[in-house]
Amino acid sequence: MSRWSWRARIDARRPERRLLWSALIPCGVLILLSRWTDGWAGWPESAKVAAGYGALFFGLHGALVVLRPRADMLLLPLVSVPCGIGLALLNRMDPLLAGRQLLALAAGGVALVAVAVAAPRAPSHIAPVLGAGAVATLLLTAALGSEAGGARAWLSVAGLRFLPVEAAKLVLVWCWGVMLSRGMSPWLVVSTAALASAGLVAQNEFGYPLILFVTAIAMIYAATGRRGWLVGSLAAAVPLGFFAGDLPHVRNRVTAWLDPWADPLGAGYQALQGMFALSEGGLFGRAIGAGFPELLPAAHTDYILASVGEELGLAGQLSVLGACGLLVARAFAIARRAPGKRERLVSAGLGVLLGLQAVWMAGGVTRLLPLSGLGMPWLSYGGSAALANLADISGRAQRAQRRGRGGRGRRRRGSIVAARRRGAAPPGAD
Repeated sequence: MSRWSWRARIDARRPERRLLWSALIPCGVLILLSRWTDGWAGWPESAKVAAGYGALFFGLHGALVVLRPRADMLLLPLVSVPCGIGLALLNRMDPLLAGRQLLALAAGGVALVAVAVAAPRAPSHIAPVLGAGAVATLLLTAALGSEAGGARAWLSVAGLRFLPVEAAKLVLVWCWGVMLSRGMSPWLVVSTAALASAGLVAQNEFGYPLILFVTAIAMIYAATGRRGWLVGSLAAAVPLGFFAGDLPHVRNRVTAWLDPWADPLGAGYQALQGMFALSEGGLFGRAIGAGFPELLPAAHTDYILASVGEELGLAGQLSVLGACGLLVARAFAIARRAPGKRERLVSAGLGVLLGLQAVWMAGGVTRLLPLSGLGMPWLSYGGSAALANLADISGRAQRAQRRGRGGRGRRRRGSIVAARRRGAAPPGAD
């Protein structure tokens, strides 16, 4: 903990509080109105979810005031937008889903604080061990996991079922950043990514292995600046893509993407219902609570963006996608200001991972891309994803402002040296 006074800590994060109010008020109102069609019976549940949502994000704000007063001030307000819209849609469908999602977000908040404290102090030498553990977990899930939605991607421990890939992808990005910053061979990163992707393909997953492999390639390019690694890595991914395309589950998804009308009551039913929901929503939607998400398969997970489009229209979808786009841009901006190579690579890798996942989900709903088992970050229902995605933002901006202060000091010293060489008075001299 730095030696800042409490007053200085609170004042330092005043912009974050203002942005949080501007995000939490409209999203909180949306949550309150989510069950208006049920009459007075729906108000108590909605009020509980709205209160929990506000308490969660102001609690996280307070934790950052205490532990990381210099951390980036845009990430938390931006994340609160898709979280609030997602809770409103889930509460509208089933209050039980909203309650579980809120608990998962709270657990993610605890993980955010823990990672914010521990990540800067994590020793680099444990990266290969953590990476190997993440890959082994994905391979173990392929062999012993339980199946849901056509993919064998779940593990159960003590009655608690979770998606290992959600935590594994964040661990792998951190490990790759450490490996590349320490000068290890990029082929070690490619090999790790290929093994992890193979384990995911064996689980009948299609989207996660692709975005994970592309993220690894992007991080290698950011570390080396050599385009040859891009070509070589993509060539190595071709056999994996052919193997994934032969899986029945993946083949059915691709067929439904290319021609959903070929089987409108079977494989193409979900895609067609999603298109109908988007067309019904128009620009501003039918209003929260006035849509028919019960007609849309997986409306709370894979197709929650279509549910947003039906009830909140294109404006609601753009709010979610705009927040995700700004988060990706902020991650890249933080990477440029980060003090070390490890921080730069990890922040850039997390930004690429988030951007690819959001683009794939938006493309799957609009049939620009085949649908995958990915979830829309912070919007789709899923405890594992909610926890991992919220913990994701904690490690991106630990020392961004410290870097800015150091940069100003170096620029000042440089200008003084240059002035002395010219024989002029240094800046600020009397």
